[in-house]
Amino acid sequence: MSPSGIQLNKAAVVAILVVCGGLALFYRFYWHTTSPSLDKKMEPKGWFTTMKAVPDQIKEAAKKAVVEKKIIDLTFDGQEMKICTREPLLKEKSRGDVLLLHGQMFTSETWEKSCPSLQFLGAAGYRAVAVDLPNYGESSKIELTDEKRGPFIGALITALKLTKPVIISPSMSGSFSLPFLFDEPDTTPLRARGFVPVAPVQTDKYTSQLSISKIPTAIVTGDKDKTIGPSARRRLAALANSYDFLLKDAKHPAYLDDPDKWHAILFTFLNTVFN
Repeated sequence: MSPSGIQLNKAAVVAILVVCGGLALFYRFYWHTTSPSLDKKMEPKGWFTTMKAVPDQIKEAAKKAVVEKKIIDLTFDGQEMKICTREPLLKEKSRGDVLLLHGQMFTSETWEKSCPSLQFLGAAGYRAVAVDLPNYGESSKIELTDEKRGPFIGALITALKLTKPVIISPSMSGSFSLPFLFDEPDTTPLRARGFVPVAPVQTDKYTSQLSISKIPTAIVTGDKDKTIGPSARRRLAALANSYDFLLKDAKHPAYLDDPDKWHAILFTFLNTVFN
């Protein structure tokens, strides 16, 4: 073959390589980036869509709500104990059950006097029961070990005749609510309709279980909480069906600093999980 023929073949090869390279770049930077990725997994959709405003009639009815205090008898782990409860009187059939626990420095009275969530929940049509946990308030002075606290909540729910309640659990009460809900995370929704943790303790013990449970959860913390709140909030975010509410200018017991926002969160959450 003549020298000129060899030169022509080389030019053709170069031209082909240039065309192929151009096609590859077109695919890489245009087609590949504009086409949807088939490998991308959709994130699970949580329960929250939009915040619902609390109707004025509920706010007015809450001002007139009557809360009844009772002492109930409960047998647990071979011990007879008395548990103090507070519950608003309902005029109509309950829309669903709510169990309110409390932090270390508080009692069931907090939900009536300091933050009137009992009155609000009753006015909204829910059967809401706040309790003094054992060794607190007017309940029996019996200290339960950590391994007994989850089963105690189960016994308490049975004694109160609650049906899969939403559990509101601030701070110290996490040592009761978390084992009850997440010792068996696959079946959490069989025991409770929803969960409203407010910077609860002991989330570090349930880092693997939280990602398994599908229970609807409204995570509430105050942005001025420099103690338990930040770590609890971070760990609870592993709950797939959760939404995070960070209350502005609120401390560790965030519901005390912004009760109106707190009640709006509860109203929105309960309307969703009991629909």
